Amino acid sequence: MILKFLADENIFPKIISYLRNPGFDVKSVREIGLSQITDDKIVDIATKEKRSIITFDKHFGDILRYRP
Repeated sequence: MILKFLADENIFPKIISYLRNPGFDVKSVREIGLSQITDDKIVDIATKEKRSIITFDKHFGDILRYRP
């Protein structure tokens, strides 16, 4: 089973490269041209593609708005 991630635009490219090196499937919001999209859209993409979100944004931890 390969772990799949969606990296928010605030994740440094070196971190994304580091995760890809051992074979993790990492899609970067910045690399696919979706910088500055809404958080709700990020959640929609991650849910649709069954990816975990990697971000430094604290508000993604609001379980009332973004269910685990």
